[in-house]
Amino acid sequence: MELSLEQPKADYCKDVTDYSALFTSGQPYTISVPNYLGGLLTGVMHISASLTFYEPDASHPAPAVPDQVVGLGTHYVSSPQPTDYAFGGLPRNLERATLEVYPKGNGCEESWYGGAPDDFAGPNGLCGGGTYREIDATLDGTPAGATLPLPNVFTGGVNPLIWRPIPAVDAFDLPPRTIDLTPVRGPAGRRRRTGA
Repeated sequence: MELSLEQPKADYCKDVTDYSALFTSGQPYTISVPNYLGGLLTGVMHISASLTFYEPDASHPAPAVPDQVVGLGTHYVSSPQPTDYAFGGLPRNLERATLEVYPKGNGCEESWYGGAPDDFAGPNGLCGGGTYREIDATLDGTPAGATLPLPNVFTGGVNPLIWRPIPAVDAFDLPPRTIDLTPVRGPAGRRRRTGA
């Protein structure tokens, strides 16, 4: 789950049904809130997390969910160079495999959609990279799919006055970009590498 901060108080709800396989036993979790404010606005955070489970019944049957979820961890990529992630073999009876990517920019990448061409940006102290971003996924070096990140305006982004009282769309729940790896899953059971 990726999100922006509501200031000064926040409550978030997220449907995690598709991650049900992770809740069959105790799991470690990490809450990471990278914040790049100066000393004037930075404060102490008090965070708690809870899960609410609902019993299925005849009117509300349990949804079909993956029986295995493999996390690749959190990786902050700040380079246009490909990044590879290794993970264990895929099950032999695999019916479907998807890759969820949460493209979220910080620093200059926070406003990537307004980036200047590199030749102009460097000498003028502007953010470069141009205005186009694409995430290409591979599985063992074979192209598996591509997705385009959507611009996100975080709370306080662009101009703090424009997001009060209503924040930008998806500011509090940045949706993942999902890439279907099923067509290129290849042989099961061996160690694999995915790249983005």
